[in-house]
Amino acid sequence: MIPVWIRAALLLAIGSGPAPAFHPLHSALAEIEYQANSGSVLIRVRAFRDDLTAATSGSGDSLPADSVLSRYVRERLALSDSNGRPVSLWWQGAHQEGDVVQLELQANLDGGLRHASIRAGLFCERFPDQVNIVRASYDGRTVTLLFTAGDSAKSLP
Repeated sequence: MIPVWIRAALLLAIGSGPAPAFHPLHSALAEIEYQANSGSVLIRVRAFRDDLTAATSGSGDSLPADSVLSRYVRERLALSDSNGRPVSLWWQGAHQEGDVVQLELQANLDGGLRHASIRAGLFCERFPDQVNIVRASYDGRTVTLLFTAGDSAKSLP
């Protein structure tokens, strides 16, 4: 049996067909990539549109405004450098692919992701069974962290 969080990650990673009226999985996937040549971090968050719309008090088929999405994500997704200093995340935009929305943010992080801390609390205020998956790629490796409701920031090795 494939665990629920893996099924959710696969669904978010590959996209999906027509939007279901309800989905039983409460999960979001954040992919964080450190680009050493520029000292920047690219963050891509994939989430179900209906969860995102409900969490931001939106309605209908259209996504909430960028300012609303940006505020929601940056209040629940945080990055700190290896010294514990918060890193500013800049909104790059959102686009919808079927029933999944990809949100993009960027940050400057000269020291890289090694020993940086991440907090991923998206939708945890709505769903007690929420599982957020963070995949960070840096220094030739990929590290996966799992977050559930009540988790605080976690450090990358």
